[in-house]
Amino acid sequence: MCFRTANLTANESQYVISSADCSIELIVEHPLEAKQHTSIYFPLHKLLLYSLSFSFLTIIMSNTSNNLSNEELLASNAALKPQVEYLAKQVAQLTKLKMSMVNTPEERDEEEEVPLKANSSNTTRGENHERGATDFKVDIPTFEGKNDPDDFLEWLETVECVFDFKDVPEKKKVKIVALKFLKYASTWWSNLSNQRRRENKAPVKTWLKMRSLLKNKFLPEQYVRDNFARL
Repeated sequence: MCFRTANLTANESQYVISSADCSIELIVEHPLEAKQHTSIYFPLHKLLLYSLSFSFLTIIMSNTSNNLSNEELLASNAALKPQVEYLAKQVAQLTKLKMSMVNTPEERDEEEEVPLKANSSNTTRGENHERGATDFKVDIPTFEGKNDPDDFLEWLETVECVFDFKDVPEKKKVKIVALKFLKYASTWWSNLSNQRRRENKAPVKTWLKMRSLLKNKFLPEQYVRDNFARL
């Protein structure tokens, strides 16, 4: 869900807040060039962390430069406490949003779920919607399998958003994502598929199962524990 403002004057700025990727887009309209604007993207969780750090830095610099008494120091810290608590809550909420992407009980289930068959009319409507959605240039980014849990979760969230936007059929999701694997991720997926064949296991056919395998591989348990401890 995105919230946007419109009908801006030449001196106004536009903020676009997106819950899909936890980011803020600041669009600054140039006063002398009405048809041009500059877009600056801030990862929201990093922006809040920077704001929290800046608040503490402001306290230290202010207290050092002014040589405040103990009473004045306590009063100054008390005035800034609500701001610090607010930023801390925002960081916790964003952390919770990211951690909502960790394994669910359904994903840990080794049984493959069988997708329900839709009737012909629903299938036709879905295909028409898919063709209409693909008119927009929205695609899944590539994934190399780097050791970066934050980047992995952001990539996973983007995949979910693209699937939802394009209304991608369940039977196509696994193949589409597999095409986006590069380098280590591609090697890992190829080895995993071959191993399942050798062990007479069914191929991975659902996005639910594929997502579970991805998280087990690229989301370290220590990262999950550390982030839950911050909530």
